[in-house]
Amino acid sequence: MKKQVTKNENQEEKQNLILVNQTWYLRAMVNGVIVKQSLHTSNLAEARILRDERLASLKSAKDEKTMLQSVQRQLDGISIEEERRRKEENQGEVFSTMWKRFESSPARDVVPEVMNTYRRHWNVFIEWLQENHPLVLRSHQVDRSIAQEYADHLWNDMKMTPANYNKYVATAKMVFNDSMDRDDDLNNPFSRIKKAVVKTNRHEIFTEEELELMKADSDKEFVRFCAIGLYTTQRINRAKSIQWEWFSPDLKQLYINHNKTEADGSMIVPAELIAVLERVPPDERHGFVCPTWAKMHKAVACLKFREKLVSLGIVAQAENTGRGKRKICVHGYHSFRHTGITRSLQNGASSAEVKRLSGQRTTAMQEHYTHMGMEDAGRAASKIGFSF
Repeated sequence: MKKQVTKNENQEEKQNLILVNQTWYLRAMVNGVIVKQSLHTSNLAEARILRDERLASLKSAKDEKTMLQSVQRQLDGISIEEERRRKEENQGEVFSTMWKRFESSPARDVVPEVMNTYRRHWNVFIEWLQENHPLVLRSHQVDRSIAQEYADHLWNDMKMTPANYNKYVATAKMVFNDSMDRDDDLNNPFSRIKKAVVKTNRHEIFTEEELELMKADSDKEFVRFCAIGLYTTQRINRAKSIQWEWFSPDLKQLYINHNKTEADGSMIVPAELIAVLERVPPDERHGFVCPTWAKMHKAVACLKFREKLVSLGIVAQAENTGRGKRKICVHGYHSFRHTGITRSLQNGASSAEVKRLSGQRTTAMQEHYTHMGMEDAGRAASKIGFSF
């Protein structure tokens, strides 16, 4: 006959045991100290056995010091368990909040154009998540496997160039790093995504012959646009938007900044550029200096400029043997920036003067724009000034 379990017997079985979230805990008063510890089991019979063992261990402590150490270990166990549960319950920030905080962070000292690029990169990541992991809505839900899956998508499915691949991954990493500053429980899932090896393809500088071809062109506005690029080293977006009002009445001073870094690019205008600008009658010097180019979107202006170079017999693009469908740009409007910086240094301008002209913040960036060869090395060697 099956034994009937009385209410008192059932209470004795569960004495000093409490059930929390399907896990049994030991809770008892031992020598005036309350002990609470997870038994890491949901089985009552197993919990009773573990309870008896733990209580016997606590009650058999030889002295007060040993007792206190044992109790402290139990308390530490509770703290670790509670901390683990708290971390599991913390899902982190929603992605929209992450982006808003990143965008408004005072650490983001970038111009709107750069922030727009970051936003475009971030939106690609969010759209990919919505399509492939629709239930992932918060920062803690993105683990390393999801980050690697996204990186593989950029590389294998979108077939990005190494440079673009690195930029998209870097943007995601920056946003998560920004969120980590506010969330101690967050680990950046993109922290171990390795960069792709980038083979640098710089714009080539214009040769003397190529500059002469542009100078001799019958389109006066095109010649003026070229002169502005060469002597101010401004990027195309700012160069095409230069207005006559930015010059002093005598054209000897130009007040301007660089659109990418917002660095001050104001300058005393060189005589060579003044001579080109003075070809425009004084009564026509209002509005944009190059109105035809000013009306074009940046991408259209770049395309039209390369087409003009090709019509002059100047190589603008070359076939890309690496990743990506785009051709490599050999010469473009940005080549004026490379040309101006290189020629200035070759003709004796100091590094500080060139950095002021170009708005560059680092020597490394200046070196990127400086094209030196064997002749430059020879001239440097000839200035050592010692004779054996």
